[in-house]
Amino acid sequence: MENAVGPVKEAAHYQIGSNDSDSVVKTIGKLLKNNTAALEQLSSAQSVQNDRLEALEKQIRLQTLVTSKQVYYLNDAIRMRARELLDKRSVGDKKAITKLGNLIRKSVLARYGVSSLRDVPKHEYNVALSQIGMWNDILSVRTVAAQFRNNAEMEADTHNAR
Repeated sequence: MENAVGPVKEAAHYQIGSNDSDSVVKTIGKLLKNNTAALEQLSSAQSVQNDRLEALEKQIRLQTLVTSKQVYYLNDAIRMRARELLDKRSVGDKKAITKLGNLIRKSVLARYGVSSLRDVPKHEYNVALSQIGMWNDILSVRTVAAQFRNNAEMEADTHNAR
């Protein structure tokens, strides 16, 4: 029993008699019970740490904002969507595109309760892109298109009157 470890090694030093063997078994039983309790406490503590770490990771993920490159892509998607919607109504005026783009931008900002595209949460970037791609407030598009058509007609009339 020279290579024995822990309680077994201790038990090996005693001459094993019937009383001594009962005592050794009881001692080993107590040690196993204590070790089991300690392992359960350790497991419980590890579980609490894992839960806290997950909560911290979630909080960090929720507070991380889009990158400047992502803001650029959001702005580009807004311009493209405004141009696409106005092209269907044969309006190509840059001011009209800007005006409609501002309405699309306002819709995205309202969804996240922020004042700038820079403040959109990073984990919501793809959702924001989808929202831009699906944005189709027909009344706003009609209003902007009609306004700029009227402006173009008035400018044409003024130019022809000269």
